[in-house]
Amino acid sequence: MNDAGYKIVCKPGLEEDLTLIRGDFADYLRDSHHADFTTHFYCGFLCRLAKFLARSGTSVRDLKRVDAASVVQACLSGWKAVTRRTRLVALHSWLKFRGQFEVPPLRTPWLQLFEAYAQFMQSHRGLAPSTRAQRTRMASAYLQWQRCHTGTNLGKIRPNHILRYAEHCAHEHAPKTVADELSALRQFLRYLCMRGIVSAQLVQAVPRVAGSDQTPRKEVLTEAQRRRFLAGFERNSSEGRRDYTMALCMLDLGLRGIEVCRLRLSDIDWSRKLMHVPPAKLSLGRDLPLPSHVFKALRIYVKRRPSSPSPELFVGHDTLEGRPLSQLAVASAMARAYRRCGFPQRWHGTHRLRHTFATRLCARGADLKQIADLLGHRIVTSTNRYAQVNPSNLRTVAQPWPQ
Repeated sequence: MNDAGYKIVCKPGLEEDLTLIRGDFADYLRDSHHADFTTHFYCGFLCRLAKFLARSGTSVRDLKRVDAASVVQACLSGWKAVTRRTRLVALHSWLKFRGQFEVPPLRTPWLQLFEAYAQFMQSHRGLAPSTRAQRTRMASAYLQWQRCHTGTNLGKIRPNHILRYAEHCAHEHAPKTVADELSALRQFLRYLCMRGIVSAQLVQAVPRVAGSDQTPRKEVLTEAQRRRFLAGFERNSSEGRRDYTMALCMLDLGLRGIEVCRLRLSDIDWSRKLMHVPPAKLSLGRDLPLPSHVFKALRIYVKRRPSSPSPELFVGHDTLEGRPLSQLAVASAMARAYRRCGFPQRWHGTHRLRHTFATRLCARGADLKQIADLLGHRIVTSTNRYAQVNPSNLRTVAQPWPQ
């Protein structure tokens, strides 16, 4: 029944679509550790889309990835692009659930070049699949533009072409997007220069967007905020104890979220009070000494950990009991803790805790090499973005101006 009291009759195909969305698809989202709000949001849009397609005799089960953007735009005609983008993510989740999310192959004359570039980013840079796909897409966008001017011969690219492409991007995108596009182009040209395809002058010709290098550093927790954050976990419950222990691993050991997910029971040496951190990105892993309070928290958590055949240390308790946690589940647990403490709404994710760990070490006199070893950084300059210096602490070492 609708609000007016009339009975709504669904077509047989539509009724089957709605049942599948509200049943198996919703279970798929929960099994993927999506929040209840996200599950409700995705299912709500998919139901709306199914009803929209039913008017033309089409089923949402027949959609392919190539149709996703055009279908969402037709269903939400007149909506803002940023709003449609969130609904497109919901449709992508549906296509993954249906096994119809195949990535279309690149149809360019530079296919082999892009495959080699993607392999380079994975093997030598340790970039995530999403980052590799984004950089490949941005490089492809440039070469498609360049193809209209000089054809497919990369040796004919000149610095003035780079500048003209930068102007083209400036007219099409916002400044942040332009900075990302040019940064990806710069990295791609460096790869081509390394292979001897283009000259180093092209890399230097890529302009920089004013202010793009002045990205503010991530806010870190003060000592008072750190204590309030840890006190906000309900340690009397098994799930609260698990989340508290994960927070300690990131806040007082400097682990990444993905490293917390990959921790195994066998990674803890109880006799020596050591933790072997599994490899992430290009690191080979590292062994960290366990402070007494972290060791105690781990020992208490392991006693309350649900019995599970999974070797991972952190698993589900109330929801998806015994299943290993995903990186999204770890980030969601920390985001809930931020909200409980009343921290700014823009705070989310786990990397803030890693930045806080590095900043506390720097304030206590540790040098960048020591902090880099604990964080698992191969290059010390990467650590400089993590360890933030409090300007008030510099007053004690500043020399007076000579009279």
